Amino acid sequence: MDYQKAQDIWTKKFAGYLALLLIIQVIFGGLTLVMLAPIVMQVGHLLLADLIWITFILMWASFLSNQQNLE
Repeated sequence: MDYQKAQDIWTKKFAGYLALLLIIQVIFGGLTLVMLAPIVMQVGHLLLADLIWITFILMWASFLSNQQNLE
């Protein structure tokens, strides 16, 4: 049972990180539009998009690992 709780905690952590990154991405995207998209801002926006995908994949892997342990 402790292993299952540990996996669930990781899934929740990744979900929290994902939500935070999405909020930052929206704010950063708005700033990029307001500042007429300097190159550095565009690269930062793309970096945030990559971090969102990586976090989503880690969260999904943690979730699937947790589901497999339940069966």
